[in-house]
Amino acid sequence: MKVFVSWSGDRSRAVAEALVQWLPRVINAIDPWISTEMEKGTRSASEMANALEATRFGIICLTRDNLSEPWVHFEAGALSKTRDARVWTFLLDITYTDIQAPLSQFQHTQAVRDDARKMITAMNTAVRESGERALDDRILDEQFSDLWPKLEAALAAIPKAKGAKQPVRSDRELLEEIVELVRQAQRGTELQQVATLFRPVRRMVPYYVRFDVPREKVESVLSEAVKHGLLASYQFSPATDGEERFRVRSFRSASELEEAFVSLELPVKRIAKAATISQLIGKPPPT
Repeated sequence: MKVFVSWSGDRSRAVAEALVQWLPRVINAIDPWISTEMEKGTRSASEMANALEATRFGIICLTRDNLSEPWVHFEAGALSKTRDARVWTFLLDITYTDIQAPLSQFQHTQAVRDDARKMITAMNTAVRESGERALDDRILDEQFSDLWPKLEAALAAIPKAKGAKQPVRSDRELLEEIVELVRQAQRGTELQQVATLFRPVRRMVPYYVRFDVPREKVESVLSEAVKHGLLASYQFSPATDGEERFRVRSFRSASELEEAFVSLELPVKRIAKAATISQLIGKPPPT
């Protein structure tokens, strides 16, 4: 199983090189790829593209020094390009709470025995799901127990970060992220409730809807509404008078949609069947 190991900076590179040596000794089916022969920013574009294209699995080596490095974010995005991608972060001298979006979405592994054991177990499962030869749980336990001290020693030999250890993120930043995550979870629950609350009408109906909130918020909520079955589709479709509006398709009635949008904090300025609005502006109904 090909695994792309991402690094940026000297300390991150040392972590990556230690993992590349250690991983295939624990699980022989793992084939790690790392570009250590070229500095960041001077890598062969074709080589990078080929390596990223060839794998759905990756480890991103994060340290206090490289959390905001562009290469880390670029490779993280490329690794998570598909729905079935599996990406782990490996954290040296930092904790989960230090990681900001978009890197915070991945499965974090701190450089300690228990976390490393969970990561190697997940990777063994990925090997099995990929149709390759995974290790039996008992053998995996033995391999990990025998080889963890080698990785632990290699990580301990990496020089400490220079300068005084300062918090990577402030308490306010952490609180704001927690609030946003709670809001996202609540919104997902609300969308599921709304989608099941109203009985669908017999046929799909296109509507034009104008909202009293910014377009960015509307699109964010509508995309989730499609996932939860409230809408079949949506599309931004500016009116001839220059006002923003959206064309949505749903099995719900106009009154049910309006009530649903309001419950999702999207106050509706106007909603009408697409055919009706087309007649008002002298154009044929859209198909």
